[in-house]
Amino acid sequence: MKTIIISAALRLFFPLFIFFSFYILIRGHNHPGGGFIGGLILVIPFIFHVLIHGADETHDKLFLKRVYSLRRNEQESDMNYYLRNIGYRLRGLVPWYSRPDADKVLVKQFVIEPLHIIPVGLSLSLLAGLIPLFSGEAFLTGLWAKAQLPLIGKVGTTLLFDIGVYLLVAAVVLKITLVMSKE
Repeated sequence: MKTIIISAALRLFFPLFIFFSFYILIRGHNHPGGGFIGGLILVIPFIFHVLIHGADETHDKLFLKRVYSLRRNEQESDMNYYLRNIGYRLRGLVPWYSRPDADKVLVKQFVIEPLHIIPVGLSLSLLAGLIPLFSGEAFLTGLWAKAQLPLIGKVGTTLLFDIGVYLLVAAVVLKITLVMSKE
């Protein structure tokens, strides 16, 4: 099902879905929504990527991260080498910049596995429940900071719980999608 139109639309809508899921997450601790719905919205572009490109290409493109460095010239000083590498890595953050460098070397390669995100989400949700116990309140009682953050409002344990649920739901649905698409 790999078509040019759907692939182009996915590139356009991928960041929009991610930003909208963050909006639902942040809005959710004061209004309907929150971690569960935000996590489901976060996974939608990944599911479309799997449907369009397949599970293996999605894994290689989105979850396999490679860190490159430049080869060191023989007569180059340490400072010049470090500045050249910093510039090279900063250029890599720009999505439309794609100059092939012949002198790059693979330094590290790692996989972001959805199964490794599940314990982080569970831990954050559990921490949100345990924090009130230290202040003499019941488990999972909402506590809020006195100060407000712009665009977010009051930050409290409910937001921490929502972030944990957000990560948990996104990781579980993403893992299920990847496993089912390979079969």
